[in-house]
Amino acid sequence: MPLFRSCFTTLAILGGTAFLVSCETDAPVARPPVTLTPPPAPSLSIPPTFLATDYQALANWLDERYEVEYRNLTPEMVFEQSPLNKIKYQTSRLPENAPVFHLRSSDISCREILYKVATFWDLDMTLLADENGTPAAVQVTGR
Repeated sequence: MPLFRSCFTTLAILGGTAFLVSCETDAPVARPPVTLTPPPAPSLSIPPTFLATDYQALANWLDERYEVEYRNLTPEMVFEQSPLNKIKYQTSRLPENAPVFHLRSSDISCREILYKVATFWDLDMTLLADENGTPAAVQVTGR
């Protein structure tokens, strides 16, 4: 009888092991699809008077969306970068030895870029008009 019990126990262990080994362990687990979206960028609250204009061509350009990547820019360099270099600037009293400006965005308007530049270096920006009242340049003044 002990031999029978020993054989039965051995067969049960071997059978259980064979059963467990035959179970598929690499089967894909059904998981809901994961969509990775970047967190929303903090909204930039630009005052409505910042570079406000009734001149439609300039207003369209200021609100047009661009992809930009600026690195290590000084106040003297930033206005030479695309798309900002499409209009004229008159600069005065720009900060010296200022920290460099970095900006990377896949969807930003020129108005937003200029506002970020103005707040970063504490600059005043106003539109200058020619004798016909047409905007001719952006006056940029350090405070």
